[in-house]
Amino acid sequence: MYFDSAASDTVSGITVDTAGHVYATGWTTNPNFPAVGGRVAAATPLGSSPTSNTDQRSFVIKVDPDGAMIFAVLVGGSAVSNAQAIALTARGQIRISGSSAGAGFPSTAGAYDVADSQWS
Repeated sequence: MYFDSAASDTVSGITVDTAGHVYATGWTTNPNFPAVGGRVAAATPLGSSPTSNTDQRSFVIKVDPDGAMIFAVLVGGSAVSNAQAIALTARGQIRISGSSAGAGFPSTAGAYDVADSQWS
């Protein structure tokens, strides 16, 4: 998978499900990050685009076994963040860990809870 980006994109974690879908997480400074797919409501966005080459946002992507993008979303609100690791639960829920300079990065207590159907 290649993101056509003049900015910095870093993948820091990868996992694969039993069907061969690849999930990756990391961070980007790309203000035009190709956020696609998923059905996250506009009223509750997971993250906003970076505004400069020092403003980084976390992302999560899912790619099918043939290499086609299923979704790519920014995570972490509007503060600098960097996702470090990704895992899947037995039910196929995505879990990421990382750090953030603000309150927008989902956390364990009161974390943003996304139904499985939003990520498929």
